[in-house]
Amino acid sequence: MTDAWFDGIYLEDAQQDLLTWMIEGERSLPGDQHDSFLLGESLEGTFLLHPFLGERPGVRKGDLEALAENRLLRRDISSSGDPLYDVAPRGRRYYEEMKRRAGEATAVVEQEIRSFLDGETFSRAFPGAYQRWCEAEQGLWGADDVAKMTGVGHTCREALQAFASAIAERSSVHDVPSDPANTVARIRAVLDTKALGEAHGAMLRALLAHWGTVSDLVQRQEHGAQKEGETLTWEDTRRVVVQTAVVMFEIARVVA
Repeated sequence: MTDAWFDGIYLEDAQQDLLTWMIEGERSLPGDQHDSFLLGESLEGTFLLHPFLGERPGVRKGDLEALAENRLLRRDISSSGDPLYDVAPRGRRYYEEMKRRAGEATAVVEQEIRSFLDGETFSRAFPGAYQRWCEAEQGLWGADDVAKMTGVGHTCREALQAFASAIAERSSVHDVPSDPANTVARIRAVLDTKALGEAHGAMLRALLAHWGTVSDLVQRQEHGAQKEGETLTWEDTRRVVVQTAVVMFEIARVVA
């Protein structure tokens, strides 16, 4: 599907916001809780209702119809005669392209962090980590099923490993663990050499604990939260992408 199809769809801001609310709301739920949105009316006005999301008040039927006419939503009728709407695959594709063009995939990361990662200091010093993180970020908005979500987790794990390996190679520490998967121990070996005051030492210990927590989150993501018996959501995926960037940003600045 080329970009021409996207350029041929004109939506008002309220219609884009409504589509975004529907998709992001659904993504926050486990797959078995995905359901149709029902358009209802009361004395207070018109609202859109989802059984697991609550309701969005003040919805205009015309906005839903505009989305449906552009084949971004599917229409149906409930057993009681109320209009039902489901997000169509074309609607998800439109959402992904809208987010990419608006640059909102980077808005989830503080601008300072993103600017640092994109800058020559980081991208040249840690090209493998930078490339893998960018791939994870690019896959974020399209992560609408478990396979894609676990794929983002795998790419974040590779970014962390590439970063820890580069940190170890650039340091003068001789007893850094050789196993690339043992990122916590490798980062600890380098940070332990930093001669800092008590306050900064406490900060480094907290930073190392944060790295360990992010590493655990990434592994959970890569394995689809099977060990925990839980269901991954898009919010889990967003979190690992953002936090992977945060820990690399903080540790790179300390080491530098």
